[in-house]
Amino acid sequence: MLIALIPIAVFLFSAMSSKINLGVRHILPIYPFLIVLAASAIVYYAIRSRVAALVCAALLIFQMVSYARAYPNEIAYANEAWGGPKHIYKILGDSSVDWGQALYRVKDYISAHGTTDCWIAWFGARKPSVEGLSCRALAGPSYVEAGDTELPPILPDNFSGTVFVSNTLIDYDLYPYNCFWQHAPDDVVDGSILVYHGDFNLPEIAAERRASRGWWYLNHGQAALAVEEFAAAEPHLAARGNMRSLYAWALEAAGRPQEARLKYEQAAADFLGKPSDAQWRKASLDAAARLAQQNPPNSRSK
Repeated sequence: MLIALIPIAVFLFSAMSSKINLGVRHILPIYPFLIVLAASAIVYYAIRSRVAALVCAALLIFQMVSYARAYPNEIAYANEAWGGPKHIYKILGDSSVDWGQALYRVKDYISAHGTTDCWIAWFGARKPSVEGLSCRALAGPSYVEAGDTELPPILPDNFSGTVFVSNTLIDYDLYPYNCFWQHAPDDVVDGSILVYHGDFNLPEIAAERRASRGWWYLNHGQAALAVEEFAAAEPHLAARGNMRSLYAWALEAAGRPQEARLKYEQAAADFLGKPSDAQWRKASLDAAARLAQQNPPNSRSK
């Protein structure tokens, strides 16, 4: 018992006392020891009671059938005692559920349901278009789209049809998809992709795409066009601090230092009270101070 319990205690203490939380991966080493303990318990009770042996056998069969039904969807698996894969998104999130592993399942879903008008908000390395999906792409993470080889297209504020949303995108305020968390999905694909039907008015998603375009222009040395995109995105941005710091960068690159300083200060205010963003707040304040020193308010920028 000690040989099994001590490693469990060590790993759990290390994980629970850490400030880093990136999913169940941090405690994966405890599972072999838990399996040993569970197996020992089954043997202990099974050899002492026929009823206990039958209960243990029934539980093992239940788990085998449950897992077989979910295979090969191991990442977003949950047994029926927890509601099954379709309800795991209510309990776990991010990499404990979604690693972009089920894109091919979306394709199967579209084919099975005869879906013709669809949109997809995707979080994963493989693009939906590469998989052959006919769905139009909603805004993905800006830091991903900004690094694309092609400029992502502008999105409308209003859209309708079937919408597929990667579970990870509803887990963070960084992305403009929290509104979907407030409503039960019409369906769930492989535990990691939420499905909604209807008409949607979500300017926040269109703003996220505008921000991606602004960042893309910055990466390609087109500061003036980047400024235009960030200006269009700002009223509806989800992660204002991040995007305003990029907006300030674009203004500075476009030769508008006074406006850039104000945006850096606004970004710093957005980061206030968020310990995880402390370094970004400091960077924004440092940039604002640098511009204030280089371009005093009573001077005229060239």
